[in-house]
Amino acid sequence: MNSATKYEPLVRSTAQKYGIPEQTFVNMLHTETGGTVDPATAVSPAGAMGVMQLMPKTAAGLGLKEGEAFTPEKNVEAARGYSRFAVDKGFIPVAPHLLFPQFMNDSDPQERELGLFFGNA
Repeated sequence: MNSATKYEPLVRSTAQKYGIPEQTFVNMLHTETGGTVDPATAVSPAGAMGVMQLMPKTAAGLGLKEGEAFTPEKNVEAARGYSRFAVDKGFIPVAPHLLFPQFMNDSDPQERELGLFFGNA
């Protein structure tokens, strides 16, 4: 069993809270953690931290204080917020192949067009 599995309830509840398809956010969890021993304390070779692998400057820019990127709840909330921020700015979110659909408003023609573009990028 992947060690990230214990964080699935947290990721699922965050997904439900924001109307994100649960399995997509769970897939991001497993993709980002890559089966590390304890994703909550993981640090990638590039310096990405925690369950959803936030870079230090990104975490700070999202208002996380030092060490909070290792708090699973704060890390997951920040990853969701960052993905929305990226879409709002016209950029592909953290893991576009997993995340862009749930941050897009399919009834908004501009966002739908952007989502289709992301899917083909």
